[in-house]
Amino acid sequence: MRILAVFGSKSDQPVYQQLTEQLGKLPQVSLQIEILSAHRNPVELDQRLQQADYDLIIAGAGLAAHLPGVIASKVKTPVFGIPVNSYFGGLDAFASTIQMPFPIPVLAAGPNHVTAIYDFLAAYFAISTENNLDWQQITVVIPPQWQQRDAVIREQARMQQYADQHQLTLQVKERAEHSTPSISLVCAACDKYDPLAIHTPIIEQEERIQPQTLLQIMEWSKSGGLWVGANNGRNAIVAYQQLFLSNL
Repeated sequence: MRILAVFGSKSDQPVYQQLTEQLGKLPQVSLQIEILSAHRNPVELDQRLQQADYDLIIAGAGLAAHLPGVIASKVKTPVFGIPVNSYFGGLDAFASTIQMPFPIPVLAAGPNHVTAIYDFLAAYFAISTENNLDWQQITVVIPPQWQQRDAVIREQARMQQYADQHQLTLQVKERAEHSTPSISLVCAACDKYDPLAIHTPIIEQEERIQPQTLLQIMEWSKSGGLWVGANNGRNAIVAYQQLFLSNL
């Protein structure tokens, strides 16, 4: 797998050095790192993305952290985002990375959480040779105590409508099977999140207006896994399609 990693600044070196060290453990990965800012180098960034010599893009930035989202808006390739903890514990970068509009997902790790990306790729390569998996059937994990929450019901309906339009099958399960890709609707903290799941925080109307809700979601992300924005299960499906239905 050819991975292009783009970081917004040379000051992000501690993060991309860790990325180089961890992904170097995966023999299936060829990694190239570029320093290109979405704000300072927009022309050069476009030129680099047009080369299309990559299967996956990892983008990392701090502060406003627009880089992952800008890249995702320009390519059909899966994009993983690493919010860099420059200020505020990485909250500003995390918000910029995770809250992408439909249908332009960025799969975000927690701030500086390179291990979440390594864990995903290691699990991905472990199952990539299996021939008995029906990738068109997408597992959606909803624990039974959350299935009657209003926000879960609403988001599940939107996801089902999108799946019907794209000839996909959604299969709801109460718990994850850690050897199978899934979309996990998350309403509370866990000790450890599934490395192969695309995690989607589901929040009620009254939680949307509370700034501390974002802090809570960021704390969840620190336990692992890759994340799309709040109540954005359709973006999780788009990311799933990019990862598992596009011959990555």
